[in-house]
Amino acid sequence: MEIRNEKVKIKSHILVRAANNKPLIINSMIYGATRYLWLATNKGIYIYNISSKSFSKVPASNNDISVGKIMLDNNGILWAGRKDGVFRLEEWNQAGLLPVFKKVQLPEAITQVESLFQDRRGSIWVGTLKNGVFRLTMPFSALNNGPQWKAEHVIKQINNTSFIGSIINIKCFFEDKYGVLWIGTAGGGAIYTNLKTPKNVWDASGKNATYKDRPDKSKPFFAVFNTGITHMSRVATRTTEGRSSRSAPMDKVIVPPYIPDLPEVRDDISWNMDAVKRMDAWVGQQLKELEQSGEADNTIIFFYADHGGTVPRGKAYVYETGTLVPFIVYFPPRWKHLAGTTIPSVSDRLVSFVDLAPTVLSLCNVSIPDFMVGAPFLGKAANDAQNLRQYIFTFRANQGDTYAPSRAITDGRYKLIWNYQSAYPNGTRQDYQWQMPAQQAWDKAFMAGTIKNPLHLKFCEPVETFELYDIQKDSLETTNLASLPAYKDALNTLKKALQSMLREQKDLGFIPREYRRVLQKEGALYDVVRKAKIDVSKEISAAEIASLKDPKQLATLLQFLSDKDPVVQYWGASGICGLAKIGLIKNVPKAATNVLQDTSVIPEVKCMLAEAMVYAGDTQRGLDYLLQQLKDGFGPAAACLQNVGVKATPLVKELQQLLTLKSQPPKLKFYIRSILINCGVLPYDRLYDANEKVES
Repeated sequence: MEIRNEKVKIKSHILVRAANNKPLIINSMIYGATRYLWLATNKGIYIYNISSKSFSKVPASNNDISVGKIMLDNNGILWAGRKDGVFRLEEWNQAGLLPVFKKVQLPEAITQVESLFQDRRGSIWVGTLKNGVFRLTMPFSALNNGPQWKAEHVIKQINNTSFIGSIINIKCFFEDKYGVLWIGTAGGGAIYTNLKTPKNVWDASGKNATYKDRPDKSKPFFAVFNTGITHMSRVATRTTEGRSSRSAPMDKVIVPPYIPDLPEVRDDISWNMDAVKRMDAWVGQQLKELEQSGEADNTIIFFYADHGGTVPRGKAYVYETGTLVPFIVYFPPRWKHLAGTTIPSVSDRLVSFVDLAPTVLSLCNVSIPDFMVGAPFLGKAANDAQNLRQYIFTFRANQGDTYAPSRAITDGRYKLIWNYQSAYPNGTRQDYQWQMPAQQAWDKAFMAGTIKNPLHLKFCEPVETFELYDIQKDSLETTNLASLPAYKDALNTLKKALQSMLREQKDLGFIPREYRRVLQKEGALYDVVRKAKIDVSKEISAAEIASLKDPKQLATLLQFLSDKDPVVQYWGASGICGLAKIGLIKNVPKAATNVLQDTSVIPEVKCMLAEAMVYAGDTQRGLDYLLQQLKDGFGPAAACLQNVGVKATPLVKELQQLLTLKSQPPKLKFYIRSILINCGVLPYDRLYDANEKVES
């Protein structure tokens, strides 16, 4: 590889030659997390070890054919596209520690491969020279029997007058944050397909879509308008510097009692209140346009937010401050008879977002499909016994790369929160929400030891398994009643109802994220789990036991590690980690530590056990495993190292070296900096790099 550039000064170059000493043609290259540069050349695949500056060819009997495109998938496995098909790393050459590639068994049409891409669901997209686009998925039944990929010929030809060019010679793929897959061709343009939304759902969609443009103005319409004015990105500015003056003075705002009263907290609240004022003006503009269109007297209007507010312990948490939203419904006089309730009125009826679609269908006199779990809260059937909610359920999943599921249930009086990841606090750092100055200020005050209020400390300590609140008397959920004998009946009633609902709905949120992505390589998780007949109830039970922080359950948790279901194994590891975190076990049993050597166990299980080892008995071995996973770009390992705090100090030098690598993704760099801050070797104001963008 020889680098020449007339405008940019190149400090050094590497000349790559084949065995016959002729220079190689580099078609594509990619950097691996283990300090390897992979080169796709006209004479096969080569590896350049950046650390040792050594260069070698991948050992394979047929590695002399030109390779056009290479790709690293979500598991760090290298894929290669050639004229004779698709190849991937299958095993390691133990003698030379170099990878060996084998051909993926696919239909004969998948030849002359020009491009490779993996989407967020785990599917592999293959672009060919003449035969269009293929999508590869791996059936669940094949996971334990070696890779057996299923190929679907997704795009052979395009009937789209807006498309410029031909659907051949596929050069590249890109998936945007909306789930749209863009496909670049050599035919003069780019085509795209939405991976999530079926065709023809909307007559028009986008920022400029409006009911006013419908051809037949007499035709009824359904329209949704969204605004990001009050989105968390408003306050996710990393600093309060540069913010303009606001209409809500900072010294006049009310700071909720569960957040420490700090200048940055007041600044964020005031800044957000200005956004609410702007949002109100935006709504007024929409209503004005509706009036001018002549449709105001014919339109039922729903106004609501999508989740709680943008202050710490708000959005992304199952407290009322994260899930209770403003909700207003307006019926014009000529249509108020459809409401099924007195107008005007204020209702304390329990309503969940899953009730919106059934309600709209009911108002339109359309039958509600059986698969919908919600119930209409307006319309002629709204007050039927089966449509009156007894409970509302809410959920929480990941906190960044930390898998920390919680479930909540309320009957309108009492609210129960069940936290399942026992080793982690609610205040676990993650790269997006920690851009709020208020969140950073709270975190810094805790690290400095200036937080004394037990309610404020609670956010930064491992979660309590059960939280019970009387939300009629304590709407901000500041007094946990779960341990008080007087509330035992309320606690048990809600626990039983929650457990029943999770099993009835077959809640799949107890599958840790990375393994979930593995399962989704076959298709929709719903279909994969049912096809494989996975015992979801067993997985939920394992999570429940793991959450209890009960050392008497250690034997059961160890049994979980031997289960055939990786999800049950995971919760066994999680429970052990939770016990070790708070000192309820002093040593991790050998039966658990041996799992780190078992190649059949998923990395998420091993990471939780390695974290437990850091707390109890085998610190260096646990740190070494987590460091290696971090080097391989595995997010959950970064989350574990962040959670162990100062115990990660032995890794400081290697972490500092990793931070210097420009190829590290921004999210991983965030976690590395966070770990170094915990170890006291990096100031808190270095948590973010000004040049790195974080996606919401």
